[in-house]
Amino acid sequence: MKKSVLIIFGFITGICLHAQDNIIPAGHRLMELADRYEIINGRFIEGTQLTSGFVQRKHILSLSYSESTLSKQDCFNLYAYIKKDLQFGRANEYPGFTRKPFYKNIYSSPAYFIDYYDSGRNYRITLNPVLVMGAGKDFEDKSKTLYRNTRGVELKGFIGNKQNFGFYSFATDNQSLLPDFVNFYTDSFGYLPNQTFWKRFKGSGYDYFQARGYVWWDISQYVSLRFGQDKVFWGNGLRSLVLGDFSPANLFFQINTNLGIFNYQNYYGQFTDFSQLTGATILNRKFGTFHRLGINLSKNVNIGLFEAVMFDRRDSTQSNRYDFAYLNPIIFYRAIEQQLGSRDNAMIGLDWKWNFLKRFQ
Repeated sequence: MKKSVLIIFGFITGICLHAQDNIIPAGHRLMELADRYEIINGRFIEGTQLTSGFVQRKHILSLSYSESTLSKQDCFNLYAYIKKDLQFGRANEYPGFTRKPFYKNIYSSPAYFIDYYDSGRNYRITLNPVLVMGAGKDFEDKSKTLYRNTRGVELKGFIGNKQNFGFYSFATDNQSLLPDFVNFYTDSFGYLPNQTFWKRFKGSGYDYFQARGYVWWDISQYVSLRFGQDKVFWGNGLRSLVLGDFSPANLFFQINTNLGIFNYQNYYGQFTDFSQLTGATILNRKFGTFHRLGINLSKNVNIGLFEAVMFDRRDSTQSNRYDFAYLNPIIFYRAIEQQLGSRDNAMIGLDWKWNFLKRFQ
């Protein structure tokens, strides 16, 4: 791969390249920090499991933190992300939280440009502008100037005094000129990483629009739901053999159930099968159903069993729709596949994690 350097100038109120959501997005640096905080504390966070990809800021706060266990950089990062928590009552528990309003609802919180809520805290709506500008050079082709230009908006909030039902929306318009190794990949497969639809911009650049959005609902302290268009990451480490964040955002419905040492998650997704090379206009669809049972065998050892099936229904007798037989949340999908007489792509797997000596994983 050809190496490149990119200098990013981010003029963003309260957010970085990754949006600051109440539910931590796939690939967000806070997920890496949560992994680190688990190792330092010698025990897992409560309320969910990092491997499941459904992590809220409140889960990260379930760990105990002290100056003796965290470095100055750790404290800085932790407090910075806590201040962006959407729900009330938690950020004030940690030092470093300040409130310097500029004018009423404009910049009344350090993490939001506009922060609007009532005195009874029965709802909250926040808005942030997004502006990212970057420029750089390819080390092996110094005649080429790389750049990125992103403009957009982030909107999120919750409704109800229980603060358990909310929404999230993030949209940006982007133009970029990328290194040659990305261009080679895109030319070979007709796919720009992380994007479904894109078009050429000034010959060798790319123009694309990003949009993510969903609603979330904490039914109880044990069960949470999420429905919308976004990414999810299952697994440990930087890559996943099940659900990763290299693909574009997709339509999904997610159920996360946590009962003490047990975490069970159902994920129902619709994916777009699209390539610029096919010249497709009506985009083909394929579907996936996934579930994972994770168990904390101890405070620092976790094991998970997952099952998945990918399928479509494009033939002369059936419309391409979701097969309702796969909506069953507690059954082996291989058994359903056999009874349907289909040749859907089913798989089963295992993941495990061991944090030890408060230093290694």
